[in-house]
Amino acid sequence: MNFVVLTAALSSMNTVLYLTTRMLFSLARSGYTPRFLGQLSKQATPIQALAVSTGGLAIAAILSVTAASGAYFTLFGISIFGAIVVWILILATHIRFRRIRRDRGLPPSPVLMPGHPWSEAIGIILLIGILLTAFPDGMPIVFEAGIPTLGVVTGLYYVVRKRLALAGSATLDSPPSS
Repeated sequence: MNFVVLTAALSSMNTVLYLTTRMLFSLARSGYTPRFLGQLSKQATPIQALAVSTGGLAIAAILSVTAASGAYFTLFGISIFGAIVVWILILATHIRFRRIRRDRGLPPSPVLMPGHPWSEAIGIILLIGILLTAFPDGMPIVFEAGIPTLGVVTGLYYVVRKRLALAGSATLDSPPSS
C-alpha cells in the first residue's frame, strides 16, 4: 500500500512540475513573467522555468517538514480560495461577454447557458456564500493569505499589462517583439 501511495504522490508531483514549468514558460512568452523564463535550452527545454518550478516544489517540501500541521491547510485553503474566486470571475465574465455580444449586434452564441443571466448570478451568490460561511470558522488562513495574494497578483497583472501596452505590443496575448 505504501508503494501505491508513494507512486501516486510522485506521479502527482511530476504532473504539477510539468504544468507549472509550461505555465511559467507560456506566461514569459506572453510577457507576463520575466523573459528568462521563456528561454529554451539547446535541447528545447525550458530549463529556467523548470528551475523556478523546482524551487517552488523544494519550498513546499521544506514547509511540509518544518510546519507539517499548518502547511497543508494553508496551501489547501489558498488553492480553494483561488479556485472559488476564479469561478466567480468566470461567471461574471460570461455575463459581460453575452452583454457585449448583444450590444455589438452579434448573433447569439450557439452555446447557451440555461437561465442566463440569473443562473450565473445565483452561482456567484452561492460561491460568495461559501467563501463567507465555510472558511472563516475552519480555515481563517484562507482570508489571511488568499486576499493579499489575490491583491498582489491582480496588481502585478495591471502593472505588466500597462507595461506591455506602453511597449506597443500589438496584442497582450502575443509574444513581445525582441
